[in-house]
Amino acid sequence: MGKHKLKKIIVLLSALLLGLVYLHNVPKKVSQKDKQALAEIFKTPVVVAEDLSFDEQIAYIDLLVNELHDNFALLSPIAYHEKREPIDLLANGGGFCYDFSRSIEKQLIFSGFETRHVAVYLRKDNFWSTISSKGVYSHALSEVYTKKGWLIVDSNEPFYAQTVNGEVYSFEALKKSETLPKWKLQIHPELAPFYTPQIEFVYGLYSRHGRFYPPYNFIPDYNFSELFYNF
Repeated sequence: MGKHKLKKIIVLLSALLLGLVYLHNVPKKVSQKDKQALAEIFKTPVVVAEDLSFDEQIAYIDLLVNELHDNFALLSPIAYHEKREPIDLLANGGGFCYDFSRSIEKQLIFSGFETRHVAVYLRKDNFWSTISSKGVYSHALSEVYTKKGWLIVDSNEPFYAQTVNGEVYSFEALKKSETLPKWKLQIHPELAPFYTPQIEFVYGLYSRHGRFYPPYNFIPDYNFSELFYNF
């Protein structure tokens, strides 16, 4: 094979790879339709995150998650191969963790916070066997950057990972913890196992199966830029 043909093949494969990355990337942009739906879901005033003190940021997050779960039931998830943006959650009237987390993140982004999506799994043997095995107990939720660092915000109930001493935890910090933190808020027993060091997690992964976001195929749903938080 000549050098010219080899260069063409490399360029073609590179373009194909970039196309796949773009096609399967879950965007974080908040659209005008998102803003309208978010106003009905939360009815919470939009804030400027940077202008708030840490305590005010926590109060806002607390108000946001409580308001969501006061008005939307933990039932009837949005079906696979269907969009799960704020307008879709509003129409569905309820959802599961992977539905709620999307609207929580978009409301936080709209208010000027930095967020990252997290897929969490109860550890099986090691990282790769955990995330590649079927039937592993999993959860989808979010982290938000506060003035004290990254804070886990649950999607299924109004819980965020702050301790009784006011410290905040990300999954990265939780995994490294030698003792279980004493949380400020009570967590449901079914969700409690996800808030221990005995977990595996992936930032930026929205699904392993690829059926939550377009183009709805077997390639996992992810946000490309958030994947770099794993390194």
